[in-house]
Amino acid sequence: MKNTVSRTDSAWTNLRWSAAGILFSLIFGSFSRKMFVAVLGREYVGFSSLIGNICALLSLLDFGASGAAIYSLYEPLAKNDMQTVSRLLACYRRVCTFSAFATAVAGIAVMPYLPKDVPGGKNTVCTVFIIYIISNSLSFMFSAERVLIFADSKNYLAAMFSYACGIPAVFAEYLLLTATKSYVAYVIFHAAVSFAEDMAFAVYVRKKYSFINFSEKAQKGGIFQKLLKEMLYSQPTNIASTLLRTFDNFLVVSLFGVGANGVYSNYNMLLSYASMLSSTLAGAISACVGNLGVCAEKKHSEKVFRALSVGLFFAVNICTTVLFVMSDDIITLWLGAALSLPDKVSFSAAFFFFVSGLRKSTLIFRDAFGLYKKERIKPFIELAGFLLLTAIFGKRFGIAGVYLGQALSSFAVCLWYEPRVLYKYGFHSSVLRHYTLMIKFCTVCAASCFSSFLLCRAIPRFSLRCAVCCAVPCIFFAAAFWGSDELCEIISVGKKIFFKQKASKKPISR
Repeated sequence: MKNTVSRTDSAWTNLRWSAAGILFSLIFGSFSRKMFVAVLGREYVGFSSLIGNICALLSLLDFGASGAAIYSLYEPLAKNDMQTVSRLLACYRRVCTFSAFATAVAGIAVMPYLPKDVPGGKNTVCTVFIIYIISNSLSFMFSAERVLIFADSKNYLAAMFSYACGIPAVFAEYLLLTATKSYVAYVIFHAAVSFAEDMAFAVYVRKKYSFINFSEKAQKGGIFQKLLKEMLYSQPTNIASTLLRTFDNFLVVSLFGVGANGVYSNYNMLLSYASMLSSTLAGAISACVGNLGVCAEKKHSEKVFRALSVGLFFAVNICTTVLFVMSDDIITLWLGAALSLPDKVSFSAAFFFFVSGLRKSTLIFRDAFGLYKKERIKPFIELAGFLLLTAIFGKRFGIAGVYLGQALSSFAVCLWYEPRVLYKYGFHSSVLRHYTLMIKFCTVCAASCFSSFLLCRAIPRFSLRCAVCCAVPCIFFAAAFWGSDELCEIISVGKKIFFKQKASKKPISR
């Protein structure tokens, strides 16, 4: 059965649902964190963040199968080869079964080394961790359906289920915490909701994709070997990126304690909201990029990449400026002055966010083109720099140093090397033009941040400071990119989508 919905239409639908997701996350996510801090305190926030990072570390036992499966599915989906899709999913489920078992065993092995300095002591720590491990292991049962949806550029379907379950769950969690003040009860309820959501989503996907044989049994052969080969190629990047995501929490706990990790996780949550705001477009079209790698000409792919980079920078520039100037104000308004940190934390966190934001478009194209296999050494060089710099700067400057170390390691290793790999092996052209664009990005963002900071020093009102931090980056962006090929391409595509959607809503004349 042929998929009649174009990837452009799917990207537009993904974009709309991503925008809805931002609103949902900002309102309900911030409310949930505020409620959590108010009822349980920052020690539990820090412990929850630490357990989440341990589980993320255990996700290495996925062995890179999800990314490899998504990349392997792009081509058969583009060619409407559903037999190959069914066989790939069967092979992926076989890996997931092993990953679920390995996660459970590894979780049991890790338990004796968990921190005990949290309210409730050893019993609470072990109970909560067991629930997390069971939840993570069970989630592998439904991974194949989510991988299929992402590869087919239907991310919005997962978003629909997430919001349908998430909104009622936030209110239920609030009532549960208020009534019981029990972290264990909260974790049990959260795990149950996640399992129910995964199971309902899997049933829905199987019905929607009824033309795919989900009961296909995995057999050793060319397809299975291809999947294992892609997993092997992706492992260096997978291992390094997971360690990069988790080590900072372990460092903060070891240097400053679980309570400080709670404050640090609040700033990380603020960064995650900024990332959602700036990455909406990228998330919506990321699966469509895989189709470019399979079907499109290299020049067209490069053109799309440059336009996406400029479009992403517009949002990253605004978010970086807001974080640079107003992070402590936002934390104070949101969670209270006791949980805010000095300006140097805001500056270093904004720098880290900016570097991460600049890399996003490159990473999307790199993964979609399967070029992670060309970066076998780079991830470990980045990891070594990350471990060294965060440890040194963390001891010297506190939490600000942890952010600074992460930013500098990415800036020194990744910001120039990743585009080089993409242009050399993906586009087969010179990367110098992109380096020039990156220098322009850095200049515009620095001007936006420091100009906004100087202006806001004379403005006491929160709302006016927000307006300045949004308006100034827009002015600098317009001055730097107005009339450029990339911005013209973005405007052109935006007009096509807008008028297409507008035309589709008009009633058919008789």
